[in-house]
Amino acid sequence: MAILWKLEHDFKEELENAKNTAIYDEITIKELLDLGFNNNYLILSNGEEIELGYIDENGERSEELTEEQLGVKVYMKEDFGWYSDEDTDGDGYHIAKVYCFNKFDEELFENSDNQ
Repeated sequence: MAILWKLEHDFKEELENAKNTAIYDEITIKELLDLGFNNNYLILSNGEEIELGYIDENGERSEELTEEQLGVKVYMKEDFGWYSDEDTDGDGYHIAKVYCFNKFDEELFENSDNQ
C-alpha cells in the first residue's frame, strides 16, 4: 500500500518538472502534449487561442494537428500556479497556455479548424 503523502509529493514533483520543461526548455507541441497536460492552448500574437488538446490514456490526440504543426517550438510564458481557478477548466484541470518561439510559425495555425 502506498503512503498518501508520498504519492502527493511525487505528483507535485512530477507536475513541477513538467511545468519547468514547458517554461524553460525549447520544446515542440508534440513534446508538450507528451508531457501530459490535459488542456493545451497556443496563444497567437493577435490574441487568438488555438486548441491543441491533449493525449489520452491510449496515446490518441484529441485534436487533429499536422506533423508540421506538431513540430512547432513553443514555450509556456509563466507558471500557472497550483490550484487557482484562473487557469482551470470545468473539471478542475490546469490549462497550459503556450506561445510560439518563432512568430512565423503562427501562420501554420491561421484559419485552423482548432480555433
